[in-house]
Amino acid sequence: STKLIGGIHNKLTAWTYEALSTGYLHEVEVDGVKIDVDMRLDGKHKLAVTESWFDGANANALADPVQDLIDAQKQADDTNMAYDHWEMSKALYRKFINHPSVVAKCRNRLTQIVNANFTLVESEIINILHEYGVAPIKVVDEKSSIEIDGIAQLDKASFAEDACVLCSVGDIFEVKNARSVYEERVAAGPQQNAMYGFVEDRIAVLDMWQESPIKNIFETELWAIPILKNPKQVLILNVDKTHVFQ
Repeated sequence: STKLIGGIHNKLTAWTYEALSTGYLHEVEVDGVKIDVDMRLDGKHKLAVTESWFDGANANALADPVQDLIDAQKQADDTNMAYDHWEMSKALYRKFINHPSVVAKCRNRLTQIVNANFTLVESEIINILHEYGVAPIKVVDEKSSIEIDGIAQLDKASFAEDACVLCSVGDIFEVKNARSVYEERVAAGPQQNAMYGFVEDRIAVLDMWQESPIKNIFETELWAIPILKNPKQVLILNVDKTHVFQ
């Protein structure tokens, strides 16, 4: 039961990362029916770059990631959006910080370099990015686990690897509850051989015994979903120019 409830918390976290980095939740299961949820981000806050940062596994030398981030911040300023940092996956951050265009732009800020092979370290690049006006970057190093047939496995990342998210520190999401089928069943009256429990007002637990053959059946239900508190306070910049938000 502890692992199941922990898995539900992991699912809420995964949904939150997916919604934050894409603006949507896809294939959310509601009573056996899969639906998509639109977080209703402001249309001006869903941007794609004009030149993709990467061409497959390789960096695109024509791209200017630093300017793309600055332009996105200007877009946020024009819509009176409050923000204080960027968020991106660890995988994207590593590729971004080593992008030839980013390194070259940062080298151009250093006027006293004589050695053409002088290598900038990460802290130097970050400091120069701040000089350009890029907001601080928070790296999302997501490692959630799921259990399949009793075996714990690392779940796939839910924060989109090609997304940079501009937002503010604080409670961006709130958890909204619906009505639980389990609550309806309890309200209808007692049920023999079945015990219902409720955790945190959003997780329902059914513990039931079956006879011949004897079997203990344990089920859980989550009847809540993360929702953006204010969709106008989040901006997503996708680093693939062909990306379509849907």
